Amino acid sequence: TLSFNVGPVIHLQSVTFLNMNSADQVTLVTSAPEKDFSEAAHRSYQIFRTWQEMLPGDEKPVLHN
Repeated sequence: TLSFNVGPVIHLQSVTFLNMNSADQVTLVTSAPEKDFSEAAHRSYQIFRTWQEMLPGDEKPVLHN
C-alpha cells in the first residue's frame, strides 16, 4: 500500500495483479482518501473474489426493476 497527499488529504493506493494465464493479466488499482480506503479496498477485492470469465454469447440483457 502506497500513501500520498492530495493537498491536505492523505490518500492510500494498492495494486493487485490477477494472472489469467501466461499471457493475460488483470491489474486492479484501488485508490481512496485514507478515511475511505478500507471500504474501497473491500469493494475492489470483492470484484476479484467474484471474477468470472465471460465468453462471447454469455451476455444477458439488463433487467430494469
